[in-house]
Amino acid sequence: LSGDSVRTLIIDAQGHVWAGTQGQGVDLLDPRTGKASNLRHREGDPRSLPDDSVSLLYTYHAGRVWVGTDAGLSEYQPGSHDFINYGERDSGVMFADPHVRAIREDHTGALWVGTLAGGLDRLDLQSGTVTAFRHDAHDPHSLSHDHVWSILEDDAQRLWVATADGLNLFNSGSGAFVRYGNDTNDPHSLRASYVMSLYQDRGG
Repeated sequence: LSGDSVRTLIIDAQGHVWAGTQGQGVDLLDPRTGKASNLRHREGDPRSLPDDSVSLLYTYHAGRVWVGTDAGLSEYQPGSHDFINYGERDSGVMFADPHVRAIREDHTGALWVGTLAGGLDRLDLQSGTVTAFRHDAHDPHSLSHDHVWSILEDDAQRLWVATADGLNLFNSGSGAFVRYGNDTNDPHSLRASYVMSLYQDRGG
């Protein structure tokens, strides 16, 4: 390992093991050959990682590997160890906050990106268009908080968003959110409104 502070771990469709580190980029291991590579930011190279601080790794059934960093989002290019970067100033795709904390590809192929302080962004990979969803203190149907920790599309194709102040269910038709949080008067509400992770089990 290039560093002992491992923040995220995945196994891709080819069986490669990916480890994202705090400050040392990404380590990529092929268990069949034992060969390991360290993928890092290279100053002046737009095809390298935009930052060595990696917050999460994500892979979808299509086989893409996405890397969330503190300077934007990267898509790995198999065979070359290069990346396509989104969210950098020169990439043409800008997020409200480059600190990526959640990634989810939905059933339409759109990519949802949660950030540390910039809310939720929907990236259309075909057009490069970004649609932003932010918290609005005057709108009870907006995102409940701009710190997004986790995103989940369930088996009914509903999008759930975990934030630092509540769980949100997105209505794709209206663009509005239904919020769920802790209510001290309701014993059946969430135990706490700070939601860090989402997972759907086999029972739905």
